[in-house]
Amino acid sequence: MNFIMSCVKGIALGAGAILPGISSGVLCVIFGIYEKLINSILGFFKDIKTNFKFLFPIFIGVAIGVVVFGNVLKLLFETFPIQTKYAFLGLIFGSLPVLFKTANGKKRF
Repeated sequence: MNFIMSCVKGIALGAGAILPGISSGVLCVIFGIYEKLINSILGFFKDIKTNFKFLFPIFIGVAIGVVVFGNVLKLLFETFPIQTKYAFLGLIFGSLPVLFKTANGKKRF
């Protein structure tokens, strides 16, 4: 189950990599994997087996997300350009409270 959830998170990260206005880094923070992802990449050769087990399903998901959502995004922008743009604006504004909460911790913005 952990492998599947990591792949799903990777798919979302891949989609975020190609979607305008959505950052994969922001998605990592929202999913709670940002620090572990950075540490696994930077310290990959310190513990190859553990880091590979964490990174492999995420990278598989990223590849799937880029391919699938690249085609979906192209179709949406060709068919519904205005609605698609407003949907992305909503996604961006909707993620702001989570980012402020994560960035500030116990402090208020």
